[in-house]
Amino acid sequence: MANEPGSTSRLLNGKWRDPEHWIQVGQDLLRDEGFHALRVAKLSKRLNVTSGSFYYHFKNLDSYLERLAEAYASDIDSLIRLSSGKTDDPLERLRILGRRSARADIWRLSTAMTVWAVSDGRAAKSLEQGEDLMINFLGDIFRAFGFDDHASMLRGKMLVSLNLSHTVGSKALRDRDYRRSALELLLEHKNP
Repeated sequence: MANEPGSTSRLLNGKWRDPEHWIQVGQDLLRDEGFHALRVAKLSKRLNVTSGSFYYHFKNLDSYLERLAEAYASDIDSLIRLSSGKTDDPLERLRILGRRSARADIWRLSTAMTVWAVSDGRAAKSLEQGEDLMINFLGDIFRAFGFDDHASMLRGKMLVSLNLSHTVGSKALRDRDYRRSALELLLEHKNP
């Protein structure tokens, strides 16, 4: 992927002709207004181009929605790759993932994808692929802390759930100290 997930705002001055730009704008629209807003007219208006430009890149709205749905799992994969290559320290990889996820607004996109997935199998498939990638990445991080496979994957699933809850307005989860304490709890080894 040429741009970091969520980087739409850096694209300026008529450089919206690339299909990838249409996907990025679709993700923004999905975050802002939900999947019902995904219409050619709204996408074209956000890009300040005619709808003919849309049909130059996509056969129809259905083919666009398929690409948009697939982009989610691809973005999660890119996010993970960007978060894992800089350090061997698992806690730092987790922090990098958190910062990159916040910058890309990936959790709000995940929430929108979850709603869309209820009525569209393509969105459901991509959402599941993205969540599996994220849970496996987090599972690897928890394994690096010494947890067994089951405990690592469970913690990965819990952390994904915790982050998704953060996007839907939980006051407690907007509290930094609470999130830090929750992470400490997930990293705690219980002696038998």
